[in-house]
Amino acid sequence: MTDIDFQIVNYKTKKFLPDCIDSIITNLKNSNISYKILVLENNSGDDLDYLKEKHKSEKVEFYYSDKNLGFGRGQNLLAEKDDGKYIFALNPDIIFYKGTVEVLFNFMEAHPEAAMCGPRVELPEKNFFFHKNIFWPKVFVLKNFFERFLRLKVFPNMKFTEYSPIIGSALFIRRKALEEVGGFDENLFLYFEEGDLCNSLKVAGYKIFFVYDAIIKHWYGKSGVPKHDKVEYFKQSRRYFYKKWFGEEKARKMLAKEEGDLNDRFLERNL
Repeated sequence: MTDIDFQIVNYKTKKFLPDCIDSIITNLKNSNISYKILVLENNSGDDLDYLKEKHKSEKVEFYYSDKNLGFGRGQNLLAEKDDGKYIFALNPDIIFYKGTVEVLFNFMEAHPEAAMCGPRVELPEKNFFFHKNIFWPKVFVLKNFFERFLRLKVFPNMKFTEYSPIIGSALFIRRKALEEVGGFDENLFLYFEEGDLCNSLKVAGYKIFFVYDAIIKHWYGKSGVPKHDKVEYFKQSRRYFYKKWFGEEKARKMLAKEEGDLNDRFLERNL
């Protein structure tokens, strides 16, 4: 059994995938953590043969789908290919800062009550993106602002906190817990997978954590999916998610506030 299976679902992201794979290998070069990198080419048309050749002597495996399975179903397919103690479900357009994988691995080893944890996600640009308001604890938003922009250390002893949902671009998951809840919900083709999985794991009695000192860089939104399609996937997933977790009546009221032309234009700018 390996310690970690890194699972990457590729869809028109071959520009970013090589750096993602290289950053994992570099991150663990001098580590005792055993791992595999499993890549699914999700019927996007990307030619990954050069990557297969480059990494043929390393712990990197490539799989291919004859149709676009979406994120969750693609992750479930990869989860069947190995038996690592932990699954690190990743977007292809991320890279790891030094030590990040070990920080997350050691955290999960020390916290058996945790089903999943996530790192601090930074963008290449020097700004705060809207996801911080959803996927970051407020105290860590403040901490990051002071440290990144003002170079002032605040809350130095705060390293992690229980928090949900954590952002879906990098989900470090205990396999046993994921299997217990049946994997990712395949009714969600794209978007809301992290919130759904967090809810399912909490219902099962587990905890979710945000780990501040583990950091990745995420280019965000760099797949080749057209903006209009992203908006439609988002809206479909939101409807399903709200009905599943809030019921028909409350979901209808929530959607009435959140759907409309203005909201669609906002989504097109930010997805």
